[in-house]
Amino acid sequence: MKKTAYILAAAMLIAALSGCNSSSGNDGEPAETTKVTQVAFQAEEKEDTTEEALVFLKEQVPLFSKYLETRMQYPLSFETETVTDEGTVTTAIYIKDEKNMCHASVDALGNYSASIYTPEMTYIIVEADKTIYTKEATEEDVKKLVANNLLKIDADEAKEMSYVTDFDYFNDVLYKHEIIYTEPGVPTNYYFDEQTEELVYISTEKSTTKIIKLNNEVTESAFELPADYKTMTVSEYYEQLEAEQAAQTADAE
Repeated sequence: MKKTAYILAAAMLIAALSGCNSSSGNDGEPAETTKVTQVAFQAEEKEDTTEEALVFLKEQVPLFSKYLETRMQYPLSFETETVTDEGTVTTAIYIKDEKNMCHASVDALGNYSASIYTPEMTYIIVEADKTIYTKEATEEDVKKLVANNLLKIDADEAKEMSYVTDFDYFNDVLYKHEIIYTEPGVPTNYYFDEQTEELVYISTEKSTTKIIKLNNEVTESAFELPADYKTMTVSEYYEQLEAEQAAQTADAE
C-alpha cells in the first residue's frame, strides 16, 4: 500500500509540475541525462532562443545537437536503461501529440508502472496491484506537461558550457564521443555509434544510461490500458488507505 501511495504521489507531482519551470523534472528523462539540459531548460516566460542555441551547438557538438532536435518535437518515443548503485532502472516517455503523453518505468526490483495523460483523464497503471487509478485532468494541464517534456535550450547558457569531441572506447567498443561540461570538471559523456551516429550511451560519474529507443515516431501500444486490471479513482484509493490506517491505529490502542 505504501508503494502504491508513493507511485500515485509521484505521478500527481509530475502533473502538478507541468505548469512550473522544472529544471529536469520529468520521470521520462533520466536524471543522468539531464545534467546538460538542467542548466539550459527554458522557462516558459523567457524568450525562446532554442534555434540560436542549436546553431551554436551544431558547431560544438553536432551529434548531441541531433539528439536535442529529436527531443524537441513530437511524436516521440524515448526509452532508456540506467544502471545505478541501486540496480537497473528503465524509463520511457512517449508523446503522441500536444495532448497525449505517457511515462513508464520499471524500478530496480522489476516493478512496472505507467502514467497516461489525456485531455480528460490521467490513468496511473500499477502492475503490482493490477489496478488502474484515475484522476480527472484538463486539456491545458496535458499541454503544459507535454511542453515541459520537449526540451528547449537557452542560447546564452549553452554558450557558457565547455565542449570536447573525439573518439573513445566504451565497453570495449569505439564510439564517436562528445563531452559537455556544464561546470568545470563535471563532464557528461555522450557516446554515438561510429557508423549510424545514433546516441548509444550517456555516462556521468554516478551512472550510465543506455538509449534503447529514440525516434520521432509513435509507440501506440504505450497508450493501451490493460484489459484485466480493476479501476479505482485516486480519491477512492486514499480514502481506503486512510480507513485502513485508522483501523490499524485503533487495533494498536
